Amino acid sequence: MPLLRDELRRPLIAAMESLDAVLALWEDGSASFGRSDTFSDIDFAAIVKEGQVECAAEAARLALSRVGAIAREYRQPTYHGDAQFFWQMEAASPFNFVDFTLIERRPEAFRIDRGIHGDPIIHFDKCGCLAVVEEDPGGRQARIREGVERIAAVAELQPLLVRKYLLRNEPLHALGAYQRWIIHPLIELLRMKHCPGRSSFHTTYLMYDLPSSVTEKLAPLMMTDGMEAIARKLPLASAWISELIEQLRQESAS
Repeated sequence: MPLLRDELRRPLIAAMESLDAVLALWEDGSASFGRSDTFSDIDFAAIVKEGQVECAAEAARLALSRVGAIAREYRQPTYHGDAQFFWQMEAASPFNFVDFTLIERRPEAFRIDRGIHGDPIIHFDKCGCLAVVEEDPGGRQARIREGVERIAAVAELQPLLVRKYLLRNEPLHALGAYQRWIIHPLIELLRMKHCPGRSSFHTTYLMYDLPSSVTEKLAPLMMTDGMEAIARKLPLASAWISELIEQLRQESAS
């Protein structure tokens, strides 16, 4: 019988809490939104003392190996330069891999934005080095205004980048351009309107973050099958982009 998620979580939490090098531990990802299921990975993050990333990673490996054999380990830096480890267990579902980010302690508290990451499950914080915060409304409004104007500046040009590939009968280029220059900004604008905290998440959590009436309208525009479909959907998506730009500008001005 495969190892269950809690059979991986519990020993890892216990090992990290007992280790002097680890100052705080929390779970985010699907767990912080209460949406974990049998296909969810296990997202942990920890604050560690300076120079103790490798020590904490080795303790995590040891805790997991006591439950079962580790099948694979991957490591990569995060976009903010911290260490991120992935462990797949031989006896667990391949979907239930452990995703563990280790962050060296900084002078200021590590800020977790609830609007972006939901409500993290904080297992311990030994030194008050975590701060769960809400984005400042004024800062959010300024960020959204800037994003709207960035998209608006090229909104009339971007359909041309798709149409030229349609006219050239280059389907792969047309599909790529349609997704990049039309669907991507459309989703960003919809997020700015309906879930501004996660305006940069693209399709992640999209069906949870947008109203069902919006996803029902968006889905057929995203799902394209051939050049004729792109040609038919391009003006509809472009018009929606223009409509959203105007709506968001009006909301910003009010």
